[in-house]
Amino acid sequence: MSGTIDTGKQRKRNLLLGLIRSREGACKAVLKEWSGLSMESVIRYVEELTREGLITTAGYSRPSVGRKAAY
Repeated sequence: MSGTIDTGKQRKRNLLLGLIRSREGACKAVLKEWSGLSMESVIRYVEELTREGLITTAGYSRPSVGRKAAY
């Protein structure tokens, strides 16, 4: 490819970006549920969007087990 993003990939990234923007404080588990994407895909796209400066980590919630990053 000549530096362009695959249409399917772009659609998934836009879906996650829209969900993150419309629902402040969403964690990866919630993004997975809302988007219907696999956790692997959510993690990959969130990392890409973070690297590109389109989203930032807002902090951590305090669940009973583990930590969930909010975006």
